[in-house]
Amino acid sequence: MRMPDEDIVPTYTYLVTSLREKKIAYLHVIQPRISASDDTEIGANDSDEFVRALWADLPYIAAGGFARATALERTEAHKNELICFGRYFISNVSIPRSLPICWS
Repeated sequence: MRMPDEDIVPTYTYLVTSLREKKIAYLHVIQPRISASDDTEIGANDSDEFVRALWADLPYIAAGGFARATALERTEAHKNELICFGRYFISNVSIPRSLPICWS
């Protein structure tokens, strides 16, 4: 667990750059969107945008508070990105039917 005011950019910049150099298959990032049982907005130090920029065109999986509209926006902006639904999927298993996904 990290402290709320901790600057995550230097640490995660080093980590993501090192992982990119090792040519791993993908990166899965979860943005904090919940505090106890309440939803929260992402804070200034919580955004994954800098991580997404470092990872560039490699496969990227993002999770954390996405709804249908925000998931579609994000995947349109970044072609090599997947959105992961956790607790919303568990409580609403019909989510895949509402997204324009090709299932094979």
